[in-house]
Formats: sequence, C-alpha cells, structure tokens
Amino acid sequence: MARKRTVDLKEVQKAGNAVADRLGLPKLTPHPICLAGQMGSPEAAEELLDKLYAKPKPPPKRRSRPLEASILRACYRWLVKQAFVVLVERRTNIAMDLGSGRFIRSGVKGRADLWCVLDTGTHVEIECKQPGRGLSRPQRLFRDYCQKMGLSFVVVHSLKELKEFFQL
Repeated sequence: MARKRTVDLKEVQKAGNAVADRLGLPKLTPHPICLAGQMGSPEAAEELLDKLYAKPKPPPKRRSRPLEASILRACYRWLVKQAFVVLVERRTNIAMDLGSGRFIRSGVKGRADLWCVLDTGTHVEIECKQPGRGLSRPQRLFRDYCQKMGLSFVVVHSLKELKEFFQL
C-alpha cells in the first residue's frame, strides 16, 4: 500500500523560486487556491474554485415573440401601400432628460400607435401589441373614449390581424 506524501506548499514555492532565479525567470506566485488553503480556510478555497471553474452563463434566449416595434413597422408599411387608405400617421410618445433635473414629455399618454383615414372618411385608431400583451390603463381609457366618440379602435398583434380587420 502506497503511503500518501504530504507536500508543503511553501517548500515547493521556495524550490521553484530557486530554479527561477538560476534561469533568470520571474519568481513564482502562489495560486489563489493554494493561498486560501494555506490560510486554513477550505471554504475559501472551495469558493475560489467555484468562481474559477464555474460554467459560463448561457447566451440570452432569443425572443419567441416579435417585438412591438417590428409589428408596428410592418403594419405602418402595409397601410401606406393600400389604395383605400388616404392618410396614415405614426404616433410616438417621447421623453427627454435635459439634465439638472429637467425632464420633458411629448405626446398623449395612452393614445394609439397609428391612426388612419380611409377613402370612405372613416377614422381608425390602431394599437399594435406583442402577442399575449394587453392594453395599459391609459390605453384602455383612450379606447373607451374613441368608442364613445364613434371612432374605430383596433388592437392588433400581427399584420395578419390588421388585414383581417380590413377584411382583406
């Protein structure tokens, strides 16, 4: 049966430094795990090992559903090409930080992303949403206001839904 040999890390470092001196190489520095072990803290050594040899984080998952901006862009581009659409406007709300505590907002909270006027004179408000997403409270209030005023308001989650609304 072979006897286990214990090695003193300080002795190994001294021997390595003596060889490095003779060869004109830089001195050896102990590995952080060895230092943690020498200080009598196996927990610290384990922690360092975990950090050094941790599995890399997987890349972020790709979105399974399209972004609202891509749906909005597709709907806008489609509406512009239609002969029955007289006017299309893309509405955006912006916010700017002017620095020194000044903040400016532009736009009306809750209004639809797109509005258009058809050749029949019909005014249509279009809100684009990601699949599975619903209207926010200000958007629901705006929808209710439009319906009270007799305007068409539609929520679409894809270009296909917009085409279905116009029965194409």
